[in-house]
Amino acid sequence: MDHAATSGEMEFLRDFAMPLPTTVILDVFGLDHRDYARFSAVADVIIECYEAAGSGHFKDDLLERSDRQLGSCAEYVMTLAEQRHGGDGDDLLSELVRAQAAAPERMTDVELASMLMFIVTAGFETTMHSACNMVYHLLRNPDQLELVRNDRSLVRGVVEESLRYEPGVCISSPRYATEDMQIGGQHIRRGDKCLISNHAANHDPAVFDQPNRFDITRSPNRQMSFGRGRHTCLGAHLARLELVLTLEAVLDRFPQLQLATDDVEWIGSHVLRGPTALPLRW
Repeated sequence: MDHAATSGEMEFLRDFAMPLPTTVILDVFGLDHRDYARFSAVADVIIECYEAAGSGHFKDDLLERSDRQLGSCAEYVMTLAEQRHGGDGDDLLSELVRAQAAAPERMTDVELASMLMFIVTAGFETTMHSACNMVYHLLRNPDQLELVRNDRSLVRGVVEESLRYEPGVCISSPRYATEDMQIGGQHIRRGDKCLISNHAANHDPAVFDQPNRFDITRSPNRQMSFGRGRHTCLGAHLARLELVLTLEAVLDRFPQLQLATDDVEWIGSHVLRGPTALPLRW
């Protein structure tokens, strides 16, 4: 933001929304910032597999390419884990290594590597898009922007409403039906794999009054973007903290912030939701 403040404009996705959660999650695990490209490539193939699962169209080389990308990164992670055995680092990877050493029957090397890869890749892709969506919709609703400018206690309300109204992730991880059921005329058999739309749940008129209205004072706001129960997002608290701090920084630093274009292009995905770029000026 210091760098952007001197120019009077920024491309929010590239200049802020992407580097912030990326830096944070790499620091949490004690990883080198240069590792971003490696984990970004893993995120890309995971999303590509989700897209293919949703559409039913797998490219011929997708699974082979995914195995190769994930396998390479897993080997790298296991090498890092081996280097941290016996250390006293306070990063999360070191903590996981110590936990594994104390109870090796509870976590294999492959499970440790899989957990780290999934958390790291989920830790920047989702928050990045959620931050852009939050700023975009706040600027598109000047009455709501004025409310939070005058009452900073509404910052958390902005975050929760943004996560409800336009979350960075549109669907859940695959779920499996535990019993036969009928929903909206669709018969679902026990054991069927389903992709559930968080976005649709967040706009259910049976739960939310005027669901298509962006309302930062909405209460209660039982948005489903972080899941529920055993499927609650492990990084929910971190994501909320990053979004709160992002919004507070934007409000503090750029009181005259506005969209630099009315023609925002959105990524073509049924998994992720966010603009391909978000140019701002003040």
